[in-house]
Amino acid sequence: MKKYPLLLLFCLLTATIFAQNWQTVLSNRNAFFYGDCSSSIRALFVDSTSFSGTDSVLYNYRGIPDGCYYYPGCFHINDTLWPGVKILISQNGDNLFLNYANDSIIIKTRAYLNDTWRLFEMDNGDYISGEIDSINFVPVLGMMDSVKNIKLTARNSSGNTIAHTINGHYIKISKNHGLVTSVSLFNFPSEEYEYSIIGLSNPVLGLQNLTAAEIFNLDVGDIFQYSNHEDYGLPNHCQDYKELRILAKSVSANMDTLSYTFDSLFYHYYNLGNWDTSYFVHDTETVSIIISECFTLNEFPHQVHLVDTQFWNV
Repeated sequence: MKKYPLLLLFCLLTATIFAQNWQTVLSNRNAFFYGDCSSSIRALFVDSTSFSGTDSVLYNYRGIPDGCYYYPGCFHINDTLWPGVKILISQNGDNLFLNYANDSIIIKTRAYLNDTWRLFEMDNGDYISGEIDSINFVPVLGMMDSVKNIKLTARNSSGNTIAHTINGHYIKISKNHGLVTSVSLFNFPSEEYEYSIIGLSNPVLGLQNLTAAEIFNLDVGDIFQYSNHEDYGLPNHCQDYKELRILAKSVSANMDTLSYTFDSLFYHYYNLGNWDTSYFVHDTETVSIIISECFTLNEFPHQVHLVDTQFWNV
């Protein structure tokens, strides 16, 4: 009898795990996509969640749009990005993305091969249908996975195909890695550009978000060389060369401050007509880097941090 609670716990855990199969977005996983709109990297990072009845509601981080559908030079620094306003995860397997007008794009993650549904409703009675036209076992970021290919087709109220830029495009979802390929869901169905996955944080696959801690994690023996050359009309010119080699490294107890001691070599040469000057400096330098003060380096594509009247776009 004592084995039953353990068996029940195992079944509940198993049910929870399998409930996540085919889910487009997970709150504990960041995803990175490459888009052919502006040849830029886009991210899907859930920064807050809530509940609506039994549905989970996920909110992607906000930032500056990439400008594909915005007037050049005019930006909202805290705008909705490509995954849309929010994402509702229903217990029946439906994943709903809301576009700029709060209209629903319905991804039926539990649909089978050849299943067709009304994926998006238009105001005039026309709609975009979604059809699972194939399920393939293919590499996703180097891992073999099953992928459902959802073909998008614009149709009139009678179900007949009509002309639309969305026709022939796909939304692809994988069993274990979520959204694989998609058009912009914020601009849906106006944007026909597709975005394909290039990285995941959980599990760690493909491209990852580069952080300040990684950037400044240097090793003893690393060498940095800098060269600068300026011409003032030949033969007049100026040339600088600097080399830094790490001699020692220390890390604070809270892991937030990195201190480096460098062996520093500097050479300067200046020529102006008949006047030549040069000098050489050999010294030791110490540099301390506070990781928490480099927070802007940790942000996601198009994310903005506003400080007083200044902002950084990473």
